[in-house]
Amino acid sequence: MTLPFRTNPGLWAVPRLLNEIELEWILLSLSYLPTAERLTVVVVKAKNLVWTNVVQGPLVLGWKISKKKTAVKRDDTNPVFNEAMIFSVPAIELSLRVTVAECGEDGRADNTGHVLIGPAASGMGTTHWNQMLATLRRPVSMWHPLHCSRVSRGGTSGGLEHGP
Repeated sequence: MTLPFRTNPGLWAVPRLLNEIELEWILLSLSYLPTAERLTVVVVKAKNLVWTNVVQGPLVLGWKISKKKTAVKRDDTNPVFNEAMIFSVPAIELSLRVTVAECGEDGRADNTGHVLIGPAASGMGTTHWNQMLATLRRPVSMWHPLHCSRVSRGGTSGGLEHGP
């Protein structure tokens, strides 16, 4: 017995999935100390970064009320940072934004990608935040794909923002 088969490329086409190698990633570790109201964000490393300006290199920025950043890593598409950023956080209803930026020849950091983590984030950003809250006082690490926000390319930054 044969079944009728209707061809419709729109129904049978398999969407092309991005290969992990094609994406830029950042490994972050989060821990929260509720009694001290302190959030520690460790920028562990990044992989598959693409730079337009290899003269200076990438850095990671973080900010809550004040902006914090890592050291610049020169000529490395898979930089290892292992740098902690500590924020005083009176309420845990904050969102964390980690930005990867490229440090240009003029010393300015041009954003290349970012990650949102917190209750207002989606997907892995929410999962990471919830795992951190479920395991207070212990670091929770997770890889995050960078969302494109390119003006040019370069380093990373991070910070906390109020609200979504």
